Amino acid sequence: MNADELNKEISKTGKKWKAKDNEIAALNPTEKMRRLGFVPEPGSPSLKERENSSKAKKGKAIALVVPPLPGFDWRTYGDGIWMSPVRDQRNCGACVAFGTTATAEVKTRISYLMPRLAVHYSEADLFYCGGKGTGASCDPHKGWQPVFALGYFKTVGVADEACFPYTDHEQPCKSCVSPPPPEWRRVKIKNYHEITDVNEMKRWISTDSPLITTFTAYEDFFNYGSGVYSWVWGESKGGHCVSVVGYDDTQNCWICKNSWGTGWGDYGGFFKIAYHECGIDDTMYAIDAMDYFH
Repeated sequence: MNADELNKEISKTGKKWKAKDNEIAALNPTEKMRRLGFVPEPGSPSLKERENSSKAKKGKAIALVVPPLPGFDWRTYGDGIWMSPVRDQRNCGACVAFGTTATAEVKTRISYLMPRLAVHYSEADLFYCGGKGTGASCDPHKGWQPVFALGYFKTVGVADEACFPYTDHEQPCKSCVSPPPPEWRRVKIKNYHEITDVNEMKRWISTDSPLITTFTAYEDFFNYGSGVYSWVWGESKGGHCVSVVGYDDTQNCWICKNSWGTGWGDYGGFFKIAYHECGIDDTMYAIDAMDYFH
């Protein structure tokens, strides 16, 4: 279904987003799946179960404590000086690494009170080294999970991009410890925790930093152009991981940073997705604090 046909379907359903033809939507089915990469770990809820859990929160959220702000957006807070650039995972199911590093980069700038700090963590180090032995693969059927990415970030740490540049094909792990290069190029997080309460997710975003989340990506999501996305057409293509940088209670949506380059989506690589849609707010992951350079 092209963008014109999809927009007609969107209009019929009364949903509040616009589709557009783009390079991502033009990919073949296998290439589209390689733009994803989250697969629930064995024994954990499936993508569909996560969607159902997320939808079940819709009625309950009304009775919870009101978050401190009706909306917040790290893209515009302080003129967006805390945000790091949108990146492109390209033809490899490394979304978990990208969603994690994107969140950690903003957390680092905030932690050190250094807006526009030139920090770019190595997605390759996190994915090809941290994912070794825990299922990480460019093959999205195998996938990876945020708990493993965050665990590696905590125990081993992640190097800077210059030490281990990312390419979208399987790479052997490259050492980024001294000597050479110097050991301080590896950064750790002190701890992380899961958040399942929607208002706590909003509170954390508006008072601390962005969050990491996963959701089900349906066929029509690849055509997203603007507005507040909610599923209209197509089957599930797999699980995806992104960084949640804001929320808007007026539009009832989360604001997310994707890893498909600046040509996709809205505002140069971002998108909005309705609360409780596609499992987006079943569980989010917060980085408690950044550790010192090691």
